[in-house]
Amino acid sequence: GLGIPVMGFTLEDAEQFYPELKRWLKKPEVVAVGEIGIEWGTEEEVKKFKKQLEIAKDFNLPVVCHTPVPRASYKVSSIKKVLEIVRETDFPVDMIVIDHNSEESIDIVLDAGAWAALSTCADKLTAKEVAMIAKRIIEKRGKDADRILVNSEFGWGHEGYFSIPRVALEMRLLGLKSKDIERILYENPVRFYNLKI
Repeated sequence: GLGIPVMGFTLEDAEQFYPELKRWLKKPEVVAVGEIGIEWGTEEEVKKFKKQLEIAKDFNLPVVCHTPVPRASYKVSSIKKVLEIVRETDFPVDMIVIDHNSEESIDIVLDAGAWAALSTCADKLTAKEVAMIAKRIIEKRGKDADRILVNSEFGWGHEGYFSIPRVALEMRLLGLKSKDIERILYENPVRFYNLKI
């Protein structure tokens, strides 16, 4: 996915990049807009988020939405703010994956009809935490497990290369069935991003 990130760009900078972003979104290799979203929910962040939701809607592309790290004290309020913005902009909630979920936020995301991503890396969730949340969703929410996926970030401690296999191992150790592991780690992302594999 491509998008103008939450941090590092002023509104003025972002305005300069929107035309270039639109040019790149026409390429078939680009399957989503993002990671975009909010961190603190400032007016500037909200404006950039709304503008990029509008662009994603124009291009009929799904969105990867940034939210604060899972352990942030303002995590749940940020998730609620994201969902409010999605409703305000009339962006299809089933075309957004809200990233960096926690045990406390994932049910809110799924109840809203959005996709929920569990991020595994140094500052997010451990592989075991991801596996435990996924297991709970499978056991308690059944079909909602069709809207969760797992991702990693390569940049943190060079452990990103093995993050997803570690989650698969932890899922296996918790007794999850192979079909459920494959669904969450492979089939769901393929479906969400409409990948031609």
